[in-house]
Amino acid sequence: MLYLSGGCAAGESDPGMPLSAADLAVFDEPMLLASWREPGSWPMRRHDPLQTGRIDVDLGTTELELAWQFQPSIYARSYEPTYATWTTPIAGTVDGRPMLFVGSYDHNLYAVDVRTGKEVWRHTAGAPVLATPALGYVKGKPAVFVPARDRNMYALDAATGKPLWQYETREWTFTAVPSLMTSPTVIETDGKTLVYVGVWNADRSATGNVQRGEMYCFNADDGSVRWQERTSSTPGASPAIAPIDGRLTLFSASQAGVARAMDALTGKTLWEFTLDNDSRSAPAVGAPDGYPRVYLGTRFNACYGLDARTGKRRMRYQTGNWVDSAPALLGPRDDLRLVVGSFDFSLYTLPARTAGRHVDPVWTFRTGNWVHTSAAVARVGDKPVVLTISWDAKLYMLGGDDGAVLWSYSCGDLLWSHVEQGDALWGSATVATADGKPYVYYAAYDGVVYALRGKAAPAPTTTTARSVAHPERTGIKELGSS
Repeated sequence: MLYLSGGCAAGESDPGMPLSAADLAVFDEPMLLASWREPGSWPMRRHDPLQTGRIDVDLGTTELELAWQFQPSIYARSYEPTYATWTTPIAGTVDGRPMLFVGSYDHNLYAVDVRTGKEVWRHTAGAPVLATPALGYVKGKPAVFVPARDRNMYALDAATGKPLWQYETREWTFTAVPSLMTSPTVIETDGKTLVYVGVWNADRSATGNVQRGEMYCFNADDGSVRWQERTSSTPGASPAIAPIDGRLTLFSASQAGVARAMDALTGKTLWEFTLDNDSRSAPAVGAPDGYPRVYLGTRFNACYGLDARTGKRRMRYQTGNWVDSAPALLGPRDDLRLVVGSFDFSLYTLPARTAGRHVDPVWTFRTGNWVHTSAAVARVGDKPVVLTISWDAKLYMLGGDDGAVLWSYSCGDLLWSHVEQGDALWGSATVATADGKPYVYYAAYDGVVYALRGKAAPAPTTTTARSVAHPERTGIKELGSS
C-alpha cells in the first residue's frame, strides 16, 4: 500500500501514461458503468458512478418556471446539527412513470409522480433519511436503495415502495448513536449489480465504546455483503468508482483527512493520501487529456487533484473557506474544468489539469452566502450551464463558459432561525427529463421541493400533499461570514 502526505508535491511534473481507450470510454460516458442507464435520468447523488455531477440534457431555455411543488407537511421539526430538510433528489422512469425520489429528516423517503407532483408512495425508516438514495435493479426489478440513520440499508421496489431487503449495519443498543451513512453508488459489472455505501456507527457504552467507519459492498439481488472494510474512526463521503488501467477502483475520503483508493471488487486498499484537514467532500473522478485524476475539497479551504493511480498530488487550489461541496466536471477531456463551491460565498471553476502548484480560476461567481452544495452541469443548446444553490436561498443558473448569471429562483424562508456553519448537510440541484421534457429539481431549505421547467412548456400547476404559495423573495438574511 502507498501512503502519501498532503505536503508532498512529488510527481507533479510527471503525469504518467494516459488511460486506455476502453477506460476512457467510461470516462466519456460514465453511465456505462451504472446499473441504471436510462438516458436523461439522474439515478444517484452525483448522477453517475464517477460522481461527475453532469448530464447531457438540453434545458432548452435559460428561463425556467414552476411546474409543481411538493411539501408533505408544513410542520417543521427542531433543528439538529448535521440534519438536512431534504436529500438531493434523484429521478428516473419506473414502469413508464417518471418519478422523483427524495429523502427527508421526517424519516421518510418520498416517491413523487413527476407528471403531477403528487406522492405515489412513502417509506418510513426508523430515523431521518439524510443520504441521497440511488436507483438500480434487484433481480431485474427497478429498485431504490436507501440508507437511513437507523443503521439500516433498505432496498425498496421503486414502483410500490415494498421492501425487497434490509441490512442492519450494527445492532441497536441503548447507547448506540444514530449512524451516518453515505449516499450509495450503484454499478453493474459482469452482469451483477453492486451497491457501495460508507457507514459510520458509534456506541457510547462505557464498556463497548466504538467509533467505526466502514465501506460496504452489497450484492443488490439479496442484500448480502460482498465485502466490508474498516476505513476510519470517522464518517466518510460518498464513494466514486471508475476503471483505472482495467481495474474498477473506488475512491473515498473521510473526516479523518484521508483520501483513499480501494479495489472495488475486493476492498483492498491501493493507496492513501493525507489531506491538509478533514474532508466532507465526495470525490469526483475525471480524465483531463486522458490522465486519471481524483478531485475533492477539504476544510482547510482547499480543492485537491490527485493522481488516481498513485494518490500523488497533482494540483491544489486554496479558497477563502471550507470546501464541503463535491466538484462537478465541466467540458471535454482536452479542456476539462472543475466547478466547486466554498463557504466563502463563491463558486469556482478551475482547470482540471495543471503542470504545477499555481492554479488560476477560469472564473468565479460570488453569491450572497455559503455555497455548500454541489453544482449540477447541463446545457442550453450547445452551451454548458451550471446550476448551484447558495445559502442566500437562491438557485442560480450560470453560463459554464464565463459564470454569467442567466437566471435565478428564490425559495422561501429557512425553517429555523439559524444554523451553524457546516452543521447542516443539504441536497443539491439535479436535472432530468420526464416524457422527453427537461426538469430541474430544487429541494429547498423552506421544506419544499420545487420542480422547474422551461417557460415554453405548458402552464404549470401546483399539486402537492399540501398546497404552498410560492414566495416572491430576493434572498434571506446572511447566516454566515466568510
